[in-house]
Amino acid sequence: MRIIFHSFILSAFLILSCISLQARIPVKVACIGDSITFGSRIENPDTDSYPAQLQRLMGPFYEVRNYGFRARIMSQVGDHPYMKEKMYEDVKAFLPDVCVIMLGTNDTKPQNWDPDNFRSAYALMVQELRSLPSHPDIYLCYPPAVITERWGINERLVVEGCIPVIAQLAEKGKLDAIDIHAATAGMPQYYADDGVHPNADGASVIARTVYKTLRSNGYGPKPGLRILFAGDSITDGMWGTPAKGERNHYDFNHILGHGFAEMCAADCMAKYPERNIKFYNRGISGDTVIGLAKRWNRDVLAVHPDIVSILIGINDIKDASAADFDFGEWEATYRSIIDRTLEYDSSVRFVLCTPFSTARVLYGNDSIYERRHPVVARMAVIIKEIAEDYDAVVVDSFSMMDSLVSDPKVTDHLYWMWDGVHPTTAGHRKIADLWMKSTRKLLKN
Repeated sequence: MRIIFHSFILSAFLILSCISLQARIPVKVACIGDSITFGSRIENPDTDSYPAQLQRLMGPFYEVRNYGFRARIMSQVGDHPYMKEKMYEDVKAFLPDVCVIMLGTNDTKPQNWDPDNFRSAYALMVQELRSLPSHPDIYLCYPPAVITERWGINERLVVEGCIPVIAQLAEKGKLDAIDIHAATAGMPQYYADDGVHPNADGASVIARTVYKTLRSNGYGPKPGLRILFAGDSITDGMWGTPAKGERNHYDFNHILGHGFAEMCAADCMAKYPERNIKFYNRGISGDTVIGLAKRWNRDVLAVHPDIVSILIGINDIKDASAADFDFGEWEATYRSIIDRTLEYDSSVRFVLCTPFSTARVLYGNDSIYERRHPVVARMAVIIKEIAEDYDAVVVDSFSMMDSLVSDPKVTDHLYWMWDGVHPTTAGHRKIADLWMKSTRKLLKN
């Protein structure tokens, strides 16, 4: 009865998600700036500010919010620092996927200009935004040209002060710099009569310039699938070079780690370049199903994935035998993760990978491998039952790895798993191949 009930609920979820493509969580874009972003001097900023026009360009799969605040500056010293406003906290609470920053115009006023503070404040904002659970892509905009110097705002400091600092920060942080200045320089027809604030046509130029850069990075009008891998060290693969401290999200040599998750991403991205599929690795070495549940909101839901692949279980066992292990609690926690996700976004699809280990004794007379194997085997059965209830794809890595390590033609007993748990490069390749084969229909839809 329980399985029938789960199947009924899941079917309802899937029917609803098929009825409307809008069920997916939109890609969130935060436009951070001053009165130019807000749309001052534009008759209808709600419809004609640059963020409003960017929304129309991006389309219904995006939510573009205007976080422009009149007279605000980037520097922490001066008359109106942006980062000291509640609006900045609102930006962070929004958990954006994309942040477009366009500040600096008001920093050129005599009472505000402090190049060192401008630089340090800008770097701090980038750091804080990068540290958000949603790990947004960040774009830095050169301020628009100043056609008429007014209120102390001047073109010289925009060109000689703000732009070089922003360019250096973009280069250092491996970020895109969007040249709004070049798009507006010498174009008085794009400005209101004060020569500082763009009019609706000028806002259109800004929106189209930002949109062009976002499009070059795979955004809009319909975003590609977001596929996220969650799990323990087998998934982790040292993604984001954690040995160097905080994991980074911009070094594409290491952003997906080195294992089956990276191999799957490489296969998909090479096979379907036109689909702009984005991959995220959120495996954490040593994690358990309970640990996964604790960080689920921060590391998974905040990314708004369309497909979630889970490989978890081996760390839950420790030294337990099948007689000692609480399979009921383990299954309940696993199911709760899926339930929570579907409550958040009913269109998310799941790929459930069965954990694995070898039953062979690899080191000395330690019998941990023999005790562990029946527990992992039962976990694999449970995961298949869960997958049936939730219409999820199963990647039966347990059966495959069992078959590989039992192959008499391979005499090196460490060839596929070097310690009985962690795959070798060859083992990761086999898991990736099975993942790609198992998800073929899902990825085509």
